Amino acid sequence: MAPNFYSIFLITILLQAFSNINVTAQALFPAILVFGDSAVDTGNNNFINTIISPNRADHPPYGRDFPSHKPNGRFSNGKLVPDFLADTLGLKESVPPFLDPHLSDKDLITGVCFGSAGSGFDDLTSKTTKAIPMSKQVEYFKKYIERVTRIVGEKRAKEIIRKAIVVINSGINDFVINYYDLPTKRLQYDINEYQDFVLQRLQSFVEEVHELGCRTIIVTGLPPIGCLPIQMTARFKLPNERKCLEDQNSDAMLYNQKLKKLIPHAQASLPGTRILYADVYTPFSDLVKNPEENGFKVTDRGCCGTGYIETGSLCNILTPTCKNATEFVFWDSAHPTEAAYQYVHDSLLEELGPQIINDPKFSVS
Repeated sequence: MAPNFYSIFLITILLQAFSNINVTAQALFPAILVFGDSAVDTGNNNFINTIISPNRADHPPYGRDFPSHKPNGRFSNGKLVPDFLADTLGLKESVPPFLDPHLSDKDLITGVCFGSAGSGFDDLTSKTTKAIPMSKQVEYFKKYIERVTRIVGEKRAKEIIRKAIVVINSGINDFVINYYDLPTKRLQYDINEYQDFVLQRLQSFVEEVHELGCRTIIVTGLPPIGCLPIQMTARFKLPNERKCLEDQNSDAMLYNQKLKKLIPHAQASLPGTRILYADVYTPFSDLVKNPEENGFKVTDRGCCGTGYIETGSLCNILTPTCKNATEFVFWDSAHPTEAAYQYVHDSLLEELGPQIINDPKFSVS
């Protein structure tokens, strides 16, 4: 999906529409609440027992292109999609992790991230990675509601939660770390059955946050899993053999098709709720297939180290990195660069913006 005049024009209009919103009690979205895995974890894993772990990014060179130029727990060189979204909505420049003990009242009431790198909908996934499971993220959300209520009162707190935009990004680890690598679930389910199992857990998660008051929920699909550099490394021994794993990409596409079919049924059972499907597969696939059209050059390895295996503790202060990360789709062997996340954000804004602006459920009154 190369940029064209129409898409640039539409994004500009949407940005203007969002930027004109007064971030007060009548804002379109007074807060952003984020749940999920390393694609959205803005630093929660810094505060849990995952020391010397592939699931921590609190050390250089992570964060080198973030405004502070310091590592902060994000698995990238800079910002993630939720950060860009929060900025677009006029809420703040980046989304803080809920577990940060230094959160200000303003940061709390305008939204936080509960995500944890290595998490998944399947409890076995988080047990394997020692990440914060999705079930625990909901428990943290309950504590968040209590804290916000103490700050602004019960009535205003309920309004913030009701009007907040919720982003749920999880599922990839259930396949990459769990189903593909561990025998446990493969002995119980074939891939089709396991997809249904994960989707059932996703639906239950949506129902839980709805029960707690959320009414605007964005659920992301899976990216092209087989195009992750680390997945290629697991399959191909020689650099010249590297290519996307089409079987894993097919699994991701089938999962996404099922998710899109599930959403209308889930929404019908939750009165007053709008659930939006966010297609991340298409923009990531486009970056990999047409890098130069989108300003990128390298797609099959990360910027950190060799780019084939380095992630987490293997991508560290002693690891050399590329000079210009904007030329790379991936920062390490499993996570995109800030430039790639910016592209995905713009794509999602183009896709979801009209749905939000034109939907009577989303009014500023």
